[in-house]
Amino acid sequence: MARAQRPREGIVRIGFLMGRSFTEDRHQADIVTWLRQWGATAEPLHLGDDLIDVARVGLDHDLFVLKSRSDLAMSVAADLHGAGARVLNPYPVSALLRDRVVTSRVLRAAGSTAGR
Repeated sequence: MARAQRPREGIVRIGFLMGRSFTEDRHQADIVTWLRQWGATAEPLHLGDDLIDVARVGLDHDLFVLKSRSDLAMSVAADLHGAGARVLNPYPVSALLRDRVVTSRVLRAAGSTAGR
């Protein structure tokens, strides 16, 4: 992935960690347009299509959104989390929610009756 130019100060640059391009979210273009209207930039990062240099991608984006729950996306999110990147839906929570058995145990421990 080529290093993008850092936008001018004040613009939030958002990277969407997504699956392969052929699995594109049909609303992604609308989301990108809406974010641009609010003054942000948004870039879909198609994991599996694009080569992602995790050590550098954190410098190119101010915020990440984990859209895919594939093993590759979760690995990239874990690495970004470990590097201190800002992720809207943090890796530890996403990993917990991916495991239904652990999620159920956490909910029960919190007194929830969900799933009973």
